[in-house]
Amino acid sequence: MRLRALAWGRALVLLVLCGVSARAQLPVPDAPPVDAVVSGRVVTPGREREIGMPGVMVTVHRVGPDTAGALDSARTDAGGRYTIRYRRFGSDEAVYFAAALHHGIAYFSSPLRGVRANADDAEITVFDTTSGPVTLTVQGHHLVVGAPKPDGGRQIVEVYELSNDTTVTLVGRDSLAAIWSAPIPHDATGFAAGQGDVSPVTLERRGDRVTLAAAFGPGVKQLSYSYTLPARAFPLTFAHER
Repeated sequence: MRLRALAWGRALVLLVLCGVSARAQLPVPDAPPVDAVVSGRVVTPGREREIGMPGVMVTVHRVGPDTAGALDSARTDAGGRYTIRYRRFGSDEAVYFAAALHHGIAYFSSPLRGVRANADDAEITVFDTTSGPVTLTVQGHHLVVGAPKPDGGRQIVEVYELSNDTTVTLVGRDSLAAIWSAPIPHDATGFAAGQGDVSPVTLERRGDRVTLAAAFGPGVKQLSYSYTLPARAFPLTFAHER
């Protein structure tokens, strides 16, 4: 009887565990839709204080694992203030944020938390643009050298931290003009843009340079790219540019 009881106990535990496992694998239902509102301000730096920007189009966006897209929009009033009502729905993992379009450049708010975002999260700072002589400062430059491949080649990953220390957004003379570049070894193959604060499509190799063609607002942004060097390229020497 003891053996049978023990066997039944094990079977009961197995059934319970299977039940828990089955429940854990069930899809988590989406939260019911709820109405939300965001009230904020679009500003630009002034000499003494921030200045409200009138007539700027602001759009609330949703990005989630199920769907992504614009939800609703409004223009700012004379003081740069805006209010947008929208609906939160679907996955709890979705992120909501507001975007303002100024001189063709999109600027973003912090993620909008809850059904009534606070003023700090909803504030968006925009900047004037220039294609003039603005130098991006290299705040950090990191290199990661991979282990040798069977043919002796190695993958190299370069990570840059660039800073725009002005109060204007740097843009190229046209959509293809580079605003920054860095050297890349002549023997490099398999160039690929990596993750960072700029879109990978704005980084490309042009000869022995890697170029960035993107709007670059004030502040620090990180970018990265990788490539492969053959065994003959080692020992490796890098020229550091500022």
